[in-house]
Amino acid sequence: MTIAANVVALIAVQRRVLDELAKFVETPGYLRLLAAAVAMGVDEDPDPWLSQWLIKPIYGLNCQQTW
Repeated sequence: MTIAANVVALIAVQRRVLDELAKFVETPGYLRLLAAAVAMGVDEDPDPWLSQWLIKPIYGLNCQQTW
């Protein structure tokens, strides 16, 4: 079975996003966002919540890609 080119491209983009997230979580900026999430009252574990929030598309800002 051959994977369609658009699926391969999507996977490549997602890997890049996850690589960037892995770098970002090592920065003071991530710690500030984490503290803000806790201050906003994120009830669940803030690390997974924040990571998901950072990688999902922001349709309200008319973004076409996940950043």
